[in-house]
Amino acid sequence: MNYEEQIIENERRLLDAFKDKDLTVLQELLHDNLLFILPNGATETKASVLNNYQSGDTVMTSISASDYVLSCIGDAVVVSLNLELEGKYFDHVIEAKFRYMRVWKLFGETWKVIAGSGIQLSNVN
Repeated sequence: MNYEEQIIENERRLLDAFKDKDLTVLQELLHDNLLFILPNGATETKASVLNNYQSGDTVMTSISASDYVLSCIGDAVVVSLNLELEGKYFDHVIEAKFRYMRVWKLFGETWKVIAGSGIQLSNVN
C-alpha cells in the first residue's frame, strides 16, 4: 500500500473514531503535540479533543467525506477534504459542510495527525 492509500485508510479510521467516540483509535492516530484550528478560530490539542469526546461535549452523529486532495512531502502527507458534519460541539449544534486540512506524519511505521484546520463552507440545509 502506498502513502496515499495508507492516508485514505487512516482518514476513514479517524472519521469513524470521531463518529463512534472511539478514544482508543483517536489516541493512536492523533500526535501528542497535535494543534488543530477549529472553524471558530479556537485551537485544540490532542488532550482537549480526547477530553471533549470523553465528556460528551463533542458528539458527531453523521460524517460524510468527499473531494480528497493529497500532497506527499517526504514522510508527511497533507490532506484536504470536504466533510458534511452533524452533531454538537458543547452547546452548538453542527449541521454544515466544511473544508478540512490535516497533516499526517510518519513515525516509524505509524501515521499520526500532527496539525490541521477547518473552515465552514455552508449549512447543510
